[in-house]
Amino acid sequence: MKTNILLLGGPHFIGRNLLEVLEKHSDLDITLFNRGKTNADLFPQYKRIIGDRYSDDVQQITAHDWDYIIDLACYTPASLEKIIPFIPASLKKYIFISTVSVYEPIEGSSYPEDSSLLACSAEQAIDPDIMSTYGQKKATCERFLMQSSIPYVILRPGLIYGPYDSTDRFYYWMYQCHKRDSLLIPEAGDKVVSFTYVKDLANAILSLIDEKKSFEKIYNSITSTLSIMDIVQMSSKSLQKELSLHHAPLSFLEKENIQYWSDLPLWLDQNSTWSDMKFKHDFESLFTPLQQSIDETAAHYASKEWPAIKLAGLKDDAYTSLLAKLLKEQ
Repeated sequence: MKTNILLLGGPHFIGRNLLEVLEKHSDLDITLFNRGKTNADLFPQYKRIIGDRYSDDVQQITAHDWDYIIDLACYTPASLEKIIPFIPASLKKYIFISTVSVYEPIEGSSYPEDSSLLACSAEQAIDPDIMSTYGQKKATCERFLMQSSIPYVILRPGLIYGPYDSTDRFYYWMYQCHKRDSLLIPEAGDKVVSFTYVKDLANAILSLIDEKKSFEKIYNSITSTLSIMDIVQMSSKSLQKELSLHHAPLSFLEKENIQYWSDLPLWLDQNSTWSDMKFKHDFESLFTPLQQSIDETAAHYASKEWPAIKLAGLKDDAYTSLLAKLLKEQ
């Protein structure tokens, strides 16, 4: 008998990588529920329920008894509240993809999974700007699950990177390594951030589809901790390039009004990390070797002919100008 899986969300980034993993397993009967707007032509072998989870369309999911529901696309409390009444009592596991952004900031904390979560006001819960209160909304969604009778596992990834990522945050520095021979690096470029390789996240989700194994209820789903310099060095190795690196001091960046993260992605004034002990204990055997993950990501962007940066950081001309100013001062 096949395992019935309902995937909430489309084949965009996490979803596309996950479906590439799941399609290798013939014992899984997969149905997609989404609006049918993103990569709708991919994975034609799977059944589809076309609908909007914010509407009464969600009633369509009652047509089947699902063994597992994987929720990739829940960004507001209202969207989860709409789904919960239609979840079958026979469900074995609701796998909810959350974020490490749910934690209340505490200086010096390593953020184990039982750390305090952000509060979410009524106004924030219905704020149409998803990203401005992203962590607050996700935290409230988690609380709904925790207070329900639904069997769940919550995965809290860090900054996700890998094939099909369109955010430009991780890609920004990989792109600079491909495009240039000389790079401007903010300060030492040594502040680290918790990352999650998307293929490792997909394999962890697959691993959760196993009723014979026991799992924690919540995981910080971190697979690596990297700095800008780490990404540049591994990208240059992947691309087989020798790069000239020029470190811009904070005084120079402040003078040029360069902003943390928004102008130079991943540039922070402190480390940004979360505890990964539980996730490593249960899933590390599934992790892709770090350099291999960089190689696979670079190969993906190469197959797309290294698209120009659109969504994150300084654009090409601004970055080139900034580098020229730095070199003139050095």
